[in-house]
Amino acid sequence: MNRYGTGNSRRLKKVEGGLGFDSLSGYLVLFGGFGGTMHSDTWAFTGGQWTRSAPLSNPQARAGFFIVDDGTDRCLVGFGGYTSNSVPSNVGDTWLFE
Repeated sequence: MNRYGTGNSRRLKKVEGGLGFDSLSGYLVLFGGFGGTMHSDTWAFTGGQWTRSAPLSNPQARAGFFIVDDGTDRCLVGFGGYTSNSVPSNVGDTWLFE
């Protein structure tokens, strides 16, 4: 089962999104980033193709953060970043992509 769902395969051009490899599904996952505005979209890459995902919930739109694979709990973990387009507002929250 594709835990990242299916959807539009037209990915936006942006920078400073979080990128992590999900060892459970074998997907490379991209979240958020900046491309004129902050984004809160999730994309999965496998088989040479990006697919937009539709998770049940997303963290606040952000850029400049980290995503790592937690092999013990079998999920991706995101941390930090900034959330403002004009005056960066640093955040120190942690969330799970399950």
